Amino acid sequence: MVVAAVGPALLFVLASQSNLPDGTCSIEELSAAQRQGPGVGLALKLFTSAEQDAANLAQLPLDGNLIGDGQRRNAQYQLICDAVLPRYQPDRNWLGVYVIVPGQQGRYQCVDRFALEEAINETCWFYPTHDGTYLSWEQELKLVLLPGFVVDPSEQLLAMPYQREQISLLWSLLGDDEMLTSVGVTYGGQRVEWSPQIQETSPRATWKYFSVDTQSSPSLVVLSQQTS
Repeated sequence: MVVAAVGPALLFVLASQSNLPDGTCSIEELSAAQRQGPGVGLALKLFTSAEQDAANLAQLPLDGNLIGDGQRRNAQYQLICDAVLPRYQPDRNWLGVYVIVPGQQGRYQCVDRFALEEAINETCWFYPTHDGTYLSWEQELKLVLLPGFVVDPSEQLLAMPYQREQISLLWSLLGDDEMLTSVGVTYGGQRVEWSPQIQETSPRATWKYFSVDTQSSPSLVVLSQQTS
């Protein structure tokens, strides 16, 4: 009798080279290896906002919840981004790629391991590209990641043999930063999700009020900010 495969057909583990399993391993081993990987990150929320918010940052909630549960907008704000960004640290971590072993429930075979900084680099944008005024909320986190999987892969992508050149490391300017930050990984153009499990939140958070003017340089200017 053939045992049905359980779990994604392709898994990704982000950790130091010495912590990445080789050969055939269990999902439990992959999860344990991933727990040795990135352990900090950033919670980020972005909202459209009116200009009068510039003087009111100290009154905004520490938890970033401007909009009620299950809502993305109210009369004053619209939530346009709600993300948890692990610190991927490409200069420290390797990426292990594992394919499910047919007929062996929960067993995976390592097909690749390489330094994350060797992946193809691509730029992306977290911050708005339309002119206007916005609010951002940021909070540092301690977290644990689960093994990564491709979000909504196509049947064609799943049918293809694994190819390293399909992996890209995404970089973005966050806010008014001058240096790019690694913000994600894709496979075949689809996002890899590591399902971060938040363990601890910083007691401090930062609100920023900023404007975007695509005709100016720099196009994004922080008008005021408040850390509390």
